[in-house]
Amino acid sequence: MSFSSTLLWRGLLAIVIGVVSVAWPGVTVGAVVVLFAVYAFTAAAGDTLRAFSGDRAGPVVGYLLLAVLSLIAGAIAIAWPGITALVLTIWVAAWALVTGITEVAMAFQHRDTAGERAMWGLTGLVSIGRHAERRPTPPA
Repeated sequence: MSFSSTLLWRGLLAIVIGVVSVAWPGVTVGAVVVLFAVYAFTAAAGDTLRAFSGDRAGPVVGYLLLAVLSLIAGAIAIAWPGITALVLTIWVAAWALVTGITEVAMAFQHRDTAGERAMWGLTGLVSIGRHAERRPTPPA
């Protein structure tokens, strides 16, 4: 698969996800929380396997600690989905703000062409705008 066709499929998938998210926001938030829990449990399993796959004892404790933290995060996501949704929203908003500021700053580098600087500036402003849109509200 070529880069342009991969980009096309990625863009089409993003459009579908966007339409579904706007049409069913409650279901989308619930799905994101469940996906996060599945990710946390999968990471816990992977860290547990990784802890015992090495030939030294040092990394075992670190990987087991990561596994326990991932298990706790997954259990919290399942037990309190409202709080989890709020925390994920804050996390995504912070990510968008930092990404946006970084991209706007990159737009002012002189080594790039004018088109690249415009692209960095525009994507940075979009990310900052997404941050402003995602102001968290406490769950009811």
